Amino acid sequence: MKCVNCGFEDTKVLDSRPINDGMAIRRRRECIKCQARFSTHEEMEILDPAQRHAYNGIALNSYKT
Repeated sequence: MKCVNCGFEDTKVLDSRPINDGMAIRRRRECIKCQARFSTHEEMEILDPAQRHAYNGIALNSYKT
């Protein structure tokens, strides 16, 4: 997670709590570089099982650089 204050690419999670009847998580984070604290809200996305695709390692490996 990128810091909202300085843009550093690494933060640590200080606290996690379920919200919205367990369909989302509120995380309290702290930047490792500037020690700024901020909250994120992460929501669960329910996918339609009909739109799932079988694992295809060959197709995934073609995206590697």
